[in-house]
Amino acid sequence: MATEHEREPSLARSALGPDDQAALVRAATSTDAGGATTLRFAEPMARRTTLRIGGPADALFEPTARPQLQAVIACCAARGIAMTPIGAGSNLLVRD
Repeated sequence: MATEHEREPSLARSALGPDDQAALVRAATSTDAGGATTLRFAEPMARRTTLRIGGPADALFEPTARPQLQAVIACCAARGIAMTPIGAGSNLLVRD
């Protein structure tokens, strides 16, 4: 399974610590489901909303298969990481 995991200079802005980030990476890549999974930290949400506004999300995960989604949800629940499904980004306002 191909995984896109970007570590950018903006990584420091993520409220998730290195242990939480590593756990999310492991969860996102733990399944044998096909397709490329996208997991980015401190992702600017302005690129993802129809209004083109918004600051960085702590993490943005775009699964390509149900097992990937289930693994990341279980990881977030176990670590107390809040999740917000965003859909296609319409009718979504993200704080700067």
